[in-house]
Amino acid sequence: MLPDIVCVGPLVEGATGATGQRIVKQLRAKGVNVRAASRDVKKAEGLGLGATGAGAELVQLDVLDTASIDAAMAGVSAVVCATGFTPSFNIKRNNPAGPPPGAYTHPSLSPN
Repeated sequence: MLPDIVCVGPLVEGATGATGQRIVKQLRAKGVNVRAASRDVKKAEGLGLGATGAGAELVQLDVLDTASIDAAMAGVSAVVCATGFTPSFNIKRNNPAGPPPGAYTHPSLSPN
């Protein structure tokens, strides 16, 4: 027997970015329950993404923190990634994964 799981709809990562905001707002306009993830929940609140009645469920998510990823993904039906890619963010934060083998990185992005 499968455990009872409450599905909250899709998780939108990067919900405070230009693309993420549009995705969240369009899904909510269609009545879809959405979990909107951002590093900064206060920013998401300020953008009106969690407004009462029409808003999404807001959660904090740092893509380099596995615990926040696990918490944000619990019970979702799908994941929409609208985080964008910032090599300097990933490399200079000492991402344990590092760049993929053979990946081009600009010398100015060197972590040293």
